[in-house]
Amino acid sequence: MKFPDLLASTDPACMERFAREEWAGLRIQHPNVAQVIQQLPGQRHAAYYVQESLKRNTLQKLLDESSKLPAKSVIDWLQQSTKGLLALHRKGIIHRDIKPENLFLTCANRLVFLDLGTVYIEGLPPIAAAASGQRIVGGTPEFMTPELYQGERGDVLSDLFALGVTAYVLLIGRFSYGQPESHIRPSFNEPEPIHQLHPDISLDLSKIIMRCLSLEHTERPYDAGELLAWLRKPILLKSKEFVPLVERNPCVFISGNFGFFCSNYIFITHKINRGLC
Repeated sequence: MKFPDLLASTDPACMERFAREEWAGLRIQHPNVAQVIQQLPGQRHAAYYVQESLKRNTLQKLLDESSKLPAKSVIDWLQQSTKGLLALHRKGIIHRDIKPENLFLTCANRLVFLDLGTVYIEGLPPIAAAASGQRIVGGTPEFMTPELYQGERGDVLSDLFALGVTAYVLLIGRFSYGQPESHIRPSFNEPEPIHQLHPDISLDLSKIIMRCLSLEHTERPYDAGELLAWLRKPILLKSKEFVPLVERNPCVFISGNFGFFCSNYIFITHKINRGLC
């Protein structure tokens, strides 16, 4: 059961946000989004809603317990979270607060989205804070896009950006654009490519995550469906199998074969001169 913050229960804006959180959860029936359970009318006499029981930990807790998470597991979690995100977006729901703390891994290795408290729902007006009249914009500073810092409401692409930051944190253990102070716009300097920092990550996966982290809308995946198609590529981890010398070190291969050719040429020429061929 989830209850609103007692200190915020007298704030109409916070209560409206809590009601929208339940409403959004009821609209989504997907294995990668925490299920909100429908309550019978007239059964509640307080503000709360019921969510499926989940056992294990958030990805943030797993990250806190281990300095290095397995790359293969992170890829699986990234694929699952993209499926959940696609389900949300198809219902016109923008999550706006994607981070390891809001991704829960169950005992059955099912990854689910938690906390729809800052969602933007297409077709509904933004919630205005009762005291200031300003719109409530969701997001955690380290995972927010430049456009959210500029006051925009967030969209499909800002969710993909946050998912890219999440993947970067899970694989590398630090934020792609540094760790900004609360509500202070970070510098957004170009992050170091993941394949240069993680020994098991292929160039393909590195490019996919770096596309999500692009500061330009047009360079990110078009939507979660396109991202999911990219994540289904067969080569996302570096192969541990034997790699031919011609692929591992072309220069050594060419020089070695050139030497072999020269030695055979000299041997055959010597035979010809002696009349043996």
